[in-house]
Amino acid sequence: GGVAGAVAAGALARRLGPMGAVAAGVVGVGTALAAMGLVTDAWGLVAANAVQGAAVTVASVVNRSARQAWIPRALMGRVTTTIRSLVIAVTPVGAAVAGVASRASGDDPRAVFVGAGVLAAGTMLAGWTAVLRRLPPPPL
Repeated sequence: GGVAGAVAAGALARRLGPMGAVAAGVVGVGTALAAMGLVTDAWGLVAANAVQGAAVTVASVVNRSARQAWIPRALMGRVTTTIRSLVIAVTPVGAAVAGVASRASGDDPRAVFVGAGVLAAGTMLAGWTAVLRRLPPPPL
């Protein structure tokens, strides 16, 4: 999935624009996460995982490329470090919330996957509708 996403990222960014490709990638991740909670066989899980890998790769590659175009070179290290620090800081919080939610659902993580997928896709769709679709493309 990751290789397919890397190959498709450039074409998707050209077709949808950078923010459109990132939004599509995040919605794809959310959809795949929800599917992981709904599938009932190993092959369905493999397929959902492949879609998730492709979608997260598209979002990541296009996002980082757009960041390189938007952020002045002198600030790039600080911006990248800040973003990475935030991601690293919230990862254990997300894991703890997922663990508590899984425990609350009788140690069955399927509902957590569905909820996380709906939250990710829904948040991105709301952000796209409210703000992201109006952002100018990065300078080339």
